[in-house]
Amino acid sequence: MKIKPKHIVIWFVVLLLQILVFNPLNVSGYINPYVYPLLIILLPFDMAGWLLLILAACLGLSIDVFTGTLGMHLFALVFMAGLRPSIAKILSLSKQEPGAYINIKQHGLIVSATFIGVLLFIHHIMYFLLETFASSGLSYGLLRTFASLFFSLFISMILLLVINPGRNER
Repeated sequence: MKIKPKHIVIWFVVLLLQILVFNPLNVSGYINPYVYPLLIILLPFDMAGWLLLILAACLGLSIDVFTGTLGMHLFALVFMAGLRPSIAKILSLSKQEPGAYINIKQHGLIVSATFIGVLLFIHHIMYFLLETFASSGLSYGLLRTFASLFFSLFISMILLLVINPGRNER
């Protein structure tokens, strides 16, 4: 995979959006949008598993440093990244040509939203259950998971359209 300056800029923009805009946004105490997992979701399907996990760990640690969450984002993101190849295989996305990644134009809205939604659900359920494990209980964690999931999926799909409006680039 060739890293282009565009990819680096996208990582920093999404990271800054997460830290400066979405982290402080807390709607009704239940909705916390997390769109930074999109950075791992958008990586090519043929990326080596070890590299995917290292990138997820670095990104999760970066978010943890700025939010003071002591590894919860790291755990949730690495867990999601570990399941990403299996989800891609189930949706027949891993059989794409080398360097391919999720793309609404190529894969369609339903498949793209399903892939992103399932991975965001995995991330959110892990994060919110860890967060509420010691304090509020399972029902509160599930409520926050689903409320945040829909908001995060909506924002992620908009970001996907902005970041990747066309076809796959090599």
